[in-house]
Amino acid sequence: SDTQLRDLFREYKGKVRTVGLTSISTTLKQVARVARISKEILPDVPIIVGGCHARLLPEDIIRYPEVDVVFTSEAELATLDYAKGKKLSQIEGVMYRENGRIINNPVTSVIKNLDDIPFPDYSLFNIADYHTVKGVAKRHPNSYIITSRGCPYDCTYCSSKALNPTGKKTVRFRSPENTVAEIEMLVKKYGVRELFISDELFTINKKHLFGICEGILKLNLDVIWVCMTHVNHIDQEKLKIIKKAGCHQVCYGIESGDPKIQREIGKNLDLQRVKEI
Repeated sequence: SDTQLRDLFREYKGKVRTVGLTSISTTLKQVARVARISKEILPDVPIIVGGCHARLLPEDIIRYPEVDVVFTSEAELATLDYAKGKKLSQIEGVMYRENGRIINNPVTSVIKNLDDIPFPDYSLFNIADYHTVKGVAKRHPNSYIITSRGCPYDCTYCSSKALNPTGKKTVRFRSPENTVAEIEMLVKKYGVRELFISDELFTINKKHLFGICEGILKLNLDVIWVCMTHVNHIDQEKLKIIKKAGCHQVCYGIESGDPKIQREIGKNLDLQRVKEI
């Protein structure tokens, strides 16, 4: 509620330098509401916004007077520059106001090696306080992890290609070693018992997939997990290794059983293979 938000911001008065919000299209109004209340209680604390909607339609967000900076691409490096006090004019991938004008700094570089991105600092919050929708998770606490970014497909309804900073239908992967190290930390240090692997196509790269599964098995990690993939990138060999490593659910994006709709949305699935899978 608004009252709870006001109480929360009052609690942090004098303790924070920046308020950061994330946005998807369906939460845009909530972002505006939180930003308004934040500015009301913390008028001198800048508000920065990132997320899918910020990257695709930053103009929708910068029009809110309470928002100071919008991050328009992958923001790990840009937010670090911002936190270090670098001038906005020198930071790639930000939109902001200056003397009544909206400035949009272009992005000229891409994070090529995802292993360069540090693990999230899970010590800043209690993972056990966060729950998935009832009936989705089998075990608690649970958390999310991303092991790759991007998708080679071009479905008409999906934002993946538009969000890819390379401008291409490419997939970038974390190394299996880096991924397993984060999983081990989540399990052993933070007690996570189930993971949701949020990659669009977790099973697309066999070497990447097997490296992660073998790493989980080698460390004997007590964790189960869910992943997403495409029916063109799964087979019995992959199913066996992911099950052995703790996977209990694979989510496939079928969208429609109508061949005409399949063609119109650019999915073009082999529906017979869907039935077999």
